[in-house]
Amino acid sequence: MRKATLLAFVAMALSSPLSAAEPLYYADIMIDVSETGAVTISGVTNHPALSDSPTNAYTSKKGQYWLLNITTYDSFSDYVYTVRMPEGSVINYIKSDDRIGIREEGSRIMIEGYGSGDPFSVLVQYSINPPDYTAYAMAAVAVAAALTAFLLLRKRIPRRMGRPYDPAALTERQLSIVRFMEKAGKPVSQHDLEKGLGLPKSSLSRNVRTLERMGIIRKTSRGMSNVLEFVRE
Repeated sequence: MRKATLLAFVAMALSSPLSAAEPLYYADIMIDVSETGAVTISGVTNHPALSDSPTNAYTSKKGQYWLLNITTYDSFSDYVYTVRMPEGSVINYIKSDDRIGIREEGSRIMIEGYGSGDPFSVLVQYSINPPDYTAYAMAAVAVAAALTAFLLLRKRIPRRMGRPYDPAALTERQLSIVRFMEKAGKPVSQHDLEKGLGLPKSSLSRNVRTLERMGIIRKTSRGMSNVLEFVRE
């Protein structure tokens, strides 16, 4: 009697649908969506549909709206995913049986979800806004207008001729240097200044540097000598 009961139990177990164990799928993936609708899936999964990438099979477009639809009808033991939307995306609609969250990373929207014991499914309707070039265009116009105004104004301003300095702004020694140069009527060497003015070399060098910083004279090297001349605009 006990043997017959055991055989019957074994027969029931073998004939039960539970004996045909369904494959257990899992996924820990990143879904990257490009501006052209191409989808690249990376990460770890054993489901064949989530390993086919890059592909355009998961996206479609109608008018200005894109639709991302990744749906499997197989149960997953557990899964976690991140969808990286294209730059400039605006999400209009999301449908998912998962627990999801949305955040921003730089200029891209990130959709994160996870679940267990259910089929994997995520559906997103979105549009992509083109870059707003209005501000750039206005800035370019403003720069062009300012540059044009500057060039026109520069044309109208005559070049400064004659004395390139204000005598009241100079010390006595600085004034003696520039007047010596004016009288010479040509570039002079620092040695000529030292000899003609009888100034100590250190004092002359210091005052020449000051006049250079003031933009009144310019010093250039010619051979072994330093030649000084007026800076003319």
